[in-house]
Amino acid sequence: TTFVAFATDLTLIRKAEADKFLYSEIDRQSPNGTITATPQGVITGANPKVLQMFGYDDLNELIGNNLTMLMPKSYADKHPGYLEEYARTRVKRAIDSTREICGQKKDKTTFPIELRVCEIENGENTFFLGFLRDQTREQQLEISNGVNQMALNVSEEAVVLINDFGLIQQFSPAAERAWGYTVNEVMGRNVKMLTPPDVAAKHDGYLKTYMKTKVKHVIDSTRTVTTVAKSGLEFMVTIRISEVEMHGESVFVGFVRNITRERECQTKQALIEKLDAVTPLVVVISNRTGVIQSFNDNAVKLFGYEKNEVIGKNVSLLVPDDHAGNHDRFMEEYRRRGPARVVGQSVKIVGKHKSGKPLQLQILITELE
Repeated sequence: TTFVAFATDLTLIRKAEADKFLYSEIDRQSPNGTITATPQGVITGANPKVLQMFGYDDLNELIGNNLTMLMPKSYADKHPGYLEEYARTRVKRAIDSTREICGQKKDKTTFPIELRVCEIENGENTFFLGFLRDQTREQQLEISNGVNQMALNVSEEAVVLINDFGLIQQFSPAAERAWGYTVNEVMGRNVKMLTPPDVAAKHDGYLKTYMKTKVKHVIDSTRTVTTVAKSGLEFMVTIRISEVEMHGESVFVGFVRNITRERECQTKQALIEKLDAVTPLVVVISNRTGVIQSFNDNAVKLFGYEKNEVIGKNVSLLVPDDHAGNHDRFMEEYRRRGPARVVGQSVKIVGKHKSGKPLQLQILITELE
C-alpha cells in the first residue's frame, strides 16, 4: 500500500488571518491604500483601495507574491537589495518617511504614488506597513497649473483673480505692466484700488449684491471701463469677468486689455479723415518702415493710383526707380538715428505718377506719435 501526502504551507494563510482584524481597522480609518509585507517583501495583505489602485480583482492575486509585482522593472530590480541592506544595517532610508515613487498596475501601465512605510512589530513577527496614495490627479493638476502659469506669464492680456470679498489673489506679469504695481504690492488688497474713486466706492456693494442674487449683470460679458494705474493715470481697458469655483469657493477672473493706444489710433484716424475732407493738400501717411497707411483723395488725383493700389505698399512706389534706393536708405537711417534733417522741413523732390511720368513736388514731412 502506498500513501501520498499533500502538504500546504499555511504560514502565509494564517498570517493573513491573524492580520484580518488589524486590516479591517486600518481600512476603516484610512482614506488611502494600505498594504503589508514581510521583511523579505512578500505581500501578506492589502485593503480594497490597493486592489482598485493597481487594477486587481482579488486579494489572492497579491498575497504570497513579492512587492516587486507592483513596480516597474527599474524599481523592481533594485528593491530586494534595499530590503537586504536594511536588514543588515538597520539604517532607515525609506522607513518612516514619505516619498513619491512609480507604481505599476496589472495592465503594466505606470502611475505616480505617494508612499509612507512603517515597520511594525507584532509579537515575534515584524512586518512592513505601507500607506499609498495615487498621485495621478495631483500630478495632472500640477502640470495644468504649470501650463496655466506659463500662459499667464507670456499672455499680452492682463489677468487679475479676486476672491468673493474682492481681494486680489493673482496678478499676472501683464497686469504688473499695465498698472505699474508689482504682484507683492497688490496681493491680498481690494481690487477697487485699481478703479477710479467713484467706482471704488460702489464696487464692494456690486460684489455683495451678486453673491446674494447671482444675477449676472457684469459676469460673462465684455465691457469698456476706466481704470487707474499706480501713477494715478487713468486709462481705458476692455474687461471680461468669469466666475470659477475653486475648492468650493467662488473666485472671479478678469481678463483685461489696455485699449488706450487703440483709442488714440482711432481718434487720429478720425482726425485724418476729417482733414482729408477739407484740405487741398496731398496727404500720404506711412509707418516707420515706409509702408503706406493712408492715401487721401488728393493723392489719388496727383499720383493716379487708387487707394487700394498703394495702401500696404512701400512709399518708394511713389518715387522714380533711381530714387527708390535713396528713400529706403533714408528710412533705415531714420530708424537707427532718429529724425533726420528733412523731418519738419519743406523740401523739393521728384515723385512718380502711376504712368511713370515724373512729378516735381515740394513736400513737408512731419512725425506723428
